[in-house]
This record gives sequence, structure tokens and C-alpha cells, in this order.
Amino acid sequence: MPVSAERRNSIIELASKHVVEQDDETEIAETVLRTVRSTGTKTGSETGGDAESPDAEDLPDVEELVLTDEQRAEVEQMAQTALDNVERHNARTMLSLLNDAHEPDAVESILAGLETLRLNLLRMPEGLGLSIEIVEGYIGKRKTYGGTGESEQVSRIIEMIEKAVKAAYSPESLIILLDLTVRCDKHGQDYKAIVDYFNLVGEPVYRALVDELRNESVRARRMAARTLVVSIGDPCIELLTGNIANERWYVIRNVALILGDMRSDKGIVYLSQALKHADRRVRHEAVNGLGKIGSPQAARSLMTVLSNDDLDTVHAAVRWLGLLASADAVKELVRLMDTLGNSAGQRQLKLSIVDALMQTGSPLAVASLERTQRARKWFFFRKDSVLAEAAARAVETIRERIEKDSE
Repeated sequence: MPVSAERRNSIIELASKHVVEQDDETEIAETVLRTVRSTGTKTGSETGGDAESPDAEDLPDVEELVLTDEQRAEVEQMAQTALDNVERHNARTMLSLLNDAHEPDAVESILAGLETLRLNLLRMPEGLGLSIEIVEGYIGKRKTYGGTGESEQVSRIIEMIEKAVKAAYSPESLIILLDLTVRCDKHGQDYKAIVDYFNLVGEPVYRALVDELRNESVRARRMAARTLVVSIGDPCIELLTGNIANERWYVIRNVALILGDMRSDKGIVYLSQALKHADRRVRHEAVNGLGKIGSPQAARSLMTVLSNDDLDTVHAAVRWLGLLASADAVKELVRLMDTLGNSAGQRQLKLSIVDALMQTGSPLAVASLERTQRARKWFFFRKDSVLAEAAARAVETIRERIEKDSE
């Protein structure tokens, strides 16, 4: 028969007591996990009577224990927490041993244990901090030996430690971290610890991350790599843009997108070059990237686009210059407005410029907008009512803003 509710609760209470007291923690936790998983929600007789009992003397015999799903999950969580705490304790103990070890065999054994722990910890968001401690321990140990080994023994230790550091950005570690970033992004969790992990290792892991952008077939991981590269920022720019001229158009477009999201002036030179790319989609993303950066230098690069034959790219540049609203941008937009003719394409561009000038709110735009109000269509030389109305609204909006600012 199933046991009473009081009997069921006793195992939860005792398991909790052992977790809190950390009394033989590993053994208790592992036993509780085995017991709960093998018992399930049936009695021992119903499951064949082969459920395992805890080895600890003060835990009750749970061979016939019946747990609800909620209670079972509660015990599993407590036991798993206990195991996680043990891993943390073991990692810090082994790092201390690594610091004091000077025999190659001892170092090799400790590193093997630490690497197993590091990979386990990487799979948990809360384990990243300790993963960083482990890699910091490797790097700290490497620094104690200086540049090169003074003996064959020391050289062997250095080689093992450098191998362990390299494993920190191995394909296995990288995939785990990308998947973890995907989960963090999905649940709105902070992934700063993942960026800290990459920054600890530095250039080698940056290079591996950039390679993922080009070679990873799983889209979610590519997006995670992009998120991390943007967060890391400037150290990745040279790796992103080096030797990229011969890449496929969509790789160059993606790089332009990432540089824009970084919002760093260091990406302006590359984005300015991408403005001349043969593919319109690359040019368009380069314009957006410069607009996102938004610095005076980026604005100057955007102004060079206004003489481009690709009207779609020019429209995008006009929109961004209106948002940036610098005095130089306003002057350049006014200059372009006054030079445009009355063809259908140029008329549409005029409408975009009117919107951009209205966005700037600049008094410098009023005179040009008033001239545009008097604009006429090329056929029958009639007044262009659509353009005139747009210009009139822009003038009114700018004057209202000027009046409000003067109050």
C-alpha cells in the first residue's frame, strides 16, 4: 500500500536537512536522486521491488515510498543543488592543488579533473562564473613559469597548461557557449558572464567566434555568435573585416550589419568601402551601419552616397542624415534638393528629402522648403500639389519647433 502523507514528507524533510548541513553531501544527493527516480509515483512492489534505499542510516526506508510529481521534483532539485555545490567545492580545491603542483603527472591529473568540471559547469548559466575561475587558474599557473621552460619537466607542464587554455575555446566549448547564449536570449537572461569568459581568453576565442559567423550551419548559433561579437566590440573588428573583400555578398552584408550594431567609429572605414560594393543589399546595409554609428565622421561618409546612381541607397542615406540632423547634413540635403529635376524618380527623392529636413527641425532648411512649395510638375508645368503640401507641412513643423524651443 502507498505510505502516508506524513511518511512521504519525511524523506523531503530529511533530504533538505542533509543538503543544508552538507553532511556527506555527494552520497546523500546521489542516493536521493537514484531513489526518487527509481521509485517514481509507484510503490516498491509495483515497480518490482527493486528501488534503491539511501545508504545513510538516518534516512527512512523509501522502498515503498510514493511521491507526487511535485514532491519528486522538489527532492530532485534539492539533490541536484547539493551536487552542484560539490562541483564548486571540488573545482576550488583542485585549483588550489594546481597552484601548488610542480610535478607533471600531478598537474596532468588535476587538469583532467578540472576540464571535466569546466565542461559540466559551462552547461549551466550559474556555472559560468566558476568556469571563468578555472580558466583564470590555468592562465595564472602559466604565468608562474615565465616565457619558456627551464627544464624538460617545466616545459611539459607549460605544454599541458597551454593545451588546457586552448580547450577553453575548443569547438566543443564554443558550441556549449553558443547554445547557452541562445537560451539566455530566449528567456531574457543576461549573458555578460559569457562575454567575460571570451574576453578572458582574448584573441584566439574572438577568431573562433568570427569563424562561427562564416561557417556555422545552425542559424540560432550564428545569431548567438553575432550577439556575442557585437557585445565584445572593437577587438573583433579587425578579425571581421580582414581579408573579407573576396567573401560572398551576404557575408559582407552581415559584417556591415554587425559593425553598425557595434556603433564604433573603428568600423567606419570598412563601411565606407562597402558603400561601393556591386551588390545593392551590401550598400544598403553599409548605409544603415553608418547611420547607426551616427558620429560626424559617419555622417560625412553618408553624404558621399547622395551622388550615387542607386536611388534606393540614396533614399536610405537621406533618411539617416535627417535623423542625425547635423548642420553639415542639412546643408548637403538642401544642396541636393536644389539640384534635382522633375523626373518621377527625382520627385520621389525630393519627397524623401522634405521628410528628412522636417526631421532635422533646422531653420537652415526653411528657405529650400519654401522654394519646394512652389515646385511644378514637368508636364503642363502645373504645380506639384503633393510635393508642395509635404513641404508646407515641413515648414510648419520646423517653425513650431523653433517657437517651442524659444519659449
